[in-house]
Amino acid sequence: MEYDQFQMEQLIMNCWNVTEDIDMLFEEVVEGEPTIDNIANILLGLKELYDIRFQKLFRMFEASIKLTTPDEVVKSFNHKIEKVPSFKEHMDSLKNDEVTFEDSDPCL
Repeated sequence: MEYDQFQMEQLIMNCWNVTEDIDMLFEEVVEGEPTIDNIANILLGLKELYDIRFQKLFRMFEASIKLTTPDEVVKSFNHKIEKVPSFKEHMDSLKNDEVTFEDSDPCL
């Protein structure tokens, strides 16, 4: 299975359908008169369907992990850290700004 970020997102969203399906079953139990066998068959069907959906999602997840090596993760993380100013740089930038309490509070 080839990794596609947008396809993976769609697979994740499809797994959330389980809540809508449970709502539908709930309405059927409350409003209809299903037999225990009908409810059992619906639940077994939902279990099988979502087992397939989650397996497909997990295969996509595994494919995404194989594309990212630990070195790539560290490099990406370090690149993001380099953009964060140090505490001293942040404090120095605040010293240059003449901000009063009234300036920072729009309600005053």
